[in-house]
Amino acid sequence: MTIKGNHVSDSGVYGITLSGAVDSEVSENTVTGSESDGIALYALFGDTARNEVNENEVSGSGRYGISLRVGASDNDVAENEVSGSVTYDLHWDGSGSGNTWVENVYGTSNLP
Repeated sequence: MTIKGNHVSDSGVYGITLSGAVDSEVSENTVTGSESDGIALYALFGDTARNEVNENEVSGSGRYGISLRVGASDNDVAENEVSGSVTYDLHWDGSGSGNTWVENVYGTSNLP
């Protein structure tokens, strides 16, 4: 699955969500003003692995700009611009493994 080139603003909860998605791409999207997370990947509804989250612009999220949670593994998060999130611009809850975070521009994170 590819989610590319979209403009998402003022969404009720998440701007873009992947759960139970494998080998998908989320790229070149603009996400602003999400009530919770701008872009969220989590394995609540099955494996969420080997996805690429690249070259997105995320701003003004009510919790996290880009988050990997609940066992999301082996995902690449690269070259995103994330700002103005209430809690963290980049968030990983410590579950899952093999995720990479490369060349992102952000203000706050809880990454190790």
